[in-house]
Order: sequence, then structure tokens, then C-alpha cells
Amino acid sequence: MERPTISPEHLQEAAENLSTIRDFIRFGVSALRQYDAHLGQGTEDYFAESSALVLQTLSLEWSADSEILDAKLLPSEKAEFLSLLERRINERIPTSYLLNLAYFFNKPFYVDERVLIPRSPIAELIEQRFAPYCLDENGQMREALNNLPENTKPKTPQRILDMCTGSGCIAVALAYAYPDAEVDATDISKEALEVASINVEHHNKQYQVALLESDLFEKIPAENQYDLIVSNPPYVDAEDMAD
Repeated sequence: MERPTISPEHLQEAAENLSTIRDFIRFGVSALRQYDAHLGQGTEDYFAESSALVLQTLSLEWSADSEILDAKLLPSEKAEFLSLLERRINERIPTSYLLNLAYFFNKPFYVDERVLIPRSPIAELIEQRFAPYCLDENGQMREALNNLPENTKPKTPQRILDMCTGSGCIAVALAYAYPDAEVDATDISKEALEVASINVEHHNKQYQVALLESDLFEKIPAENQYDLIVSNPPYVDAEDMAD
């Protein structure tokens, strides 16, 4: 079935009759819902999608103060937002790709079509420092593990492997969570590693995170031993990709 698309006339009507940030966020929510834009690629609701499109257009933080909602947009700003909204609806391009921006571990990451958009629950595990499987944030044994044999008790990871790193968001998050650890990040895709490199440098983790092109363990040196291995390989099916 052919998907409905938003018309130039509808967009022009918005440009002529709306003026404030609040107006355009509301219009975006209504349009995204009306034209059944697919969710789940970095955002979970239409308000978040529309707010991101408007605020990023205006170079404002996504957490900007609500007092700015009644500020008026310039004609050029209206045109830029409505162009993004049109592409989001008619071309079905995810907001994160339109903005080249996604958040993971409460930090911003560059993304484009060379990588999947971060949306992994692994972020929560990293925030919890993999409780109860690793030592707590103070390097202390978690109570549930006190009775384990000494040679099986966990330790604070010093060498970490992020396999199938994609955008590099997990590797960078691991570097933040374990600032004294060395993190190796691998991917079979050269294009994905190019994106990961952008993010590693943006977060100034290039001296802690090493990128390596490898099909799983194929090119990882045999002598490399890891205290923690993390992997979130691509799992999006063809139907979701089409949406």
C-alpha cells in the first residue's frame, strides 16, 4: 500500500501561519502522527522527534529551557525545519540520520547511513558497570559475589573488547565508564569504522580506544586477552529497515 505523503501546500500553510518554536513542534507532532512516521530509531515518541528537529535546526540544546518556546522563527529557519520534516515523512529518513546526531549513554554521537542508529539497552549495563558481574564503581566486590571461589571472582576490567562496534558509541561509553581501561573496538565494515573514528576523536578517546577492522575475532592478535567482551551486532530485520 502506498504511504501518504505531506504536500507542499500543507507545508506552505504552516510556514505562513505558524511563528513560534512551540507552534512548529506542535505542527511536527501532528504531521508525524498523521503520516504514520515510524518510531524506534533513536526516539520513542513524536514529541521527541519533532522537538529534536526544531531545536537542532535552531542550534539549541535538546534540553533547552521551556521559556524559549514562544520565540519566533526566522523565515529561513522555518524553511529549514519544514524541509527536514518533509524528508522525514516523505522519504522515511530517520531523524538521527537527518541530523547526523544520536544520543547514547547520555552523550551525543555522529551517525549516518553507514551505521545503525544507537538504541541498545547495553547503555544501562554500562551505566551500572555490569552489575553484578564486575566490581562496583569503587572497585569493591559486590555482596552477591563474596562467596565465589577466589579464582572466579570478577575484577575491574583493564582490557575490554567491543565487537561489531558500528558507530563506536559502546566503545566510547565503555571508555567513559572505565577510564583506566584499554578498549579495542572492531567491525567488519570500513565505512562503520570511519564513523566510529569520528566519534572516538570527538570524545577525545583516541588514546584509550583502538579501532580494528576484523570479522569477529579473525584479525584480533591471539595474544590479546580481555577482561570484558561486549557485542551488540546488527539485528534489525528487512521490514524494520524498510520502515
